[in-house]
Amino acid sequence: MRRNRILRPRAEALETRALLSTIVAESEPNDLRRQANVVGLDPSDGQAVIEGTVAAGGDVDQFAVRLPAGGRYRLVVGRTDAST
Repeated sequence: MRRNRILRPRAEALETRALLSTIVAESEPNDLRRQANVVGLDPSDGQAVIEGTVAAGGDVDQFAVRLPAGGRYRLVVGRTDAST
C-alpha cells in the first residue's frame, strides 16, 4: 500500500531588485472604461510599466490589467520630468 506524501511549501525572503519589464505606451482615446488601454504583464517577470500623459486638468486615463487570482500586487505611480 502506497502512502500519500505531505508536501510543505517553503518561502524565502528575497532582496529588493529592479527588473526589466514590458513598457506600454498610453493611446488615446482612453477616457472611458470601454476605451481602456489593455495592459499585459511580461511573462518573464510578471511586471508592466505604463507610460502616459495627463493632457489637461480633469484628464482621465483608463487601463485594464488581467491579474491571476490569489497573488499580491503592488501599484506604483510616479511622475517624471518631461525635460528628460
